[in-house]
Amino acid sequence: MGNQLGYRSSGASGRDHWDLSGVRFSNLSRVKNAAPAYELTPVELEARAGEFNPIERVSILAKSRIPVVLVHGDTDTVVPLLENSSRFVQIYEDAGSGALVRLTVLENQGHNLFEGFFQARELVEFAIDRARSAASP
Repeated sequence: MGNQLGYRSSGASGRDHWDLSGVRFSNLSRVKNAAPAYELTPVELEARAGEFNPIERVSILAKSRIPVVLVHGDTDTVVPLLENSSRFVQIYEDAGSGALVRLTVLENQGHNLFEGFFQARELVEFAIDRARSAASP
């Protein structure tokens, strides 16, 4: 379930955890709302935000040469394009794995369930290619 803070999912412990990949902590109310999900105070969460930001761990994927397709709306203010998908691509390029990442930016789309996200040609081709390579002996 999504909201202003990011995506919420239930972890192995059954407690909710928030994906803070695009959260900007300049908004104090967001910090106060998100902190309890991490069992931290707002001050502690702000100080440790990098630990919970998946974009900070992308280099592990790039160094392992994991192929990735990203589809992002150009008007997304919840998970901003520049700080997230564009940065993801840059990390891959810096690691010498730029050929393994594809970014499709959909015009006039924000953080929503727009059908076009799931029909993006690059995403469909990527899924088919990965399925074929997994099925090959």
